[in-house]
Amino acid sequence: VIDAAKAAEANAALSAVLPDGTDFEEVTVSAENVLNAYKAGNGAGYVFQAQGKGFAGMITVMVGISSDGAITGTQVMEHGETPGIGDRIEKEAHFQEQYLGKDYNLEGIEFLSGATFSSKGFNAAVGNAFVAYGELAGIAIEAPTEEKVYPEAELIAEMLGEGYTELENIPEGVDSAYQSELGYAFNVHAAGFSGDLHILVAIDNNGAIIASKLYQHTETPNEYEGIDGSKLAKSSYSKKWIG
Repeated sequence: VIDAAKAAEANAALSAVLPDGTDFEEVTVSAENVLNAYKAGNGAGYVFQAQGKGFAGMITVMVGISSDGAITGTQVMEHGETPGIGDRIEKEAHFQEQYLGKDYNLEGIEFLSGATFSSKGFNAAVGNAFVAYGELAGIAIEAPTEEKVYPEAELIAEMLGEGYTELENIPEGVDSAYQSELGYAFNVHAAGFSGDLHILVAIDNNGAIIASKLYQHTETPNEYEGIDGSKLAKSSYSKKWIG
């Protein structure tokens, strides 16, 4: 009786993203960033628990895909995105609703303004689910490429003002660049102790640094000033670069 109740509960969770599916069974896939895969016993399709890299870590998404390759439902299972900003991928229903009926090309998807990287992480998770679907359906589907990390719009505006524009032609080694009447801001990254450090540096029209911010990292916080990214912008180390 207990085993039957657990099976019914599991099927209900999977049915939330694949409503026509019944009698789910777990199957094995080798696609990267796919934690679990299930096949509906009635042939309705598949459900995948997949991940994509968001602003603050991996975003785990449950994705239902019909037997003919269309998304039937999505559900965010786990994330560490910023409340009120990145977590909008979960709280604003219209964002996930636009995925319904999409195939592996995911054409026409619009990312949330101000939460671009979180949106791209969700999108990557869905793309990874499609890689696993292709594996089971015998279709070659390429894995999504890792997206570059971009600073939130609010941070760029803090350095350059609201009237900035993103530059199309950027120097080699720069992930993105922005310009306003105050000068330029360059989005760059470098290897840290436990992963990449993503930094936005603003330079005025005379070539002097006017601001810098380590806005994303995976370093371990400790007692040394500047290791914790939340302290770096206010630390004496960061201020050394101004001017």
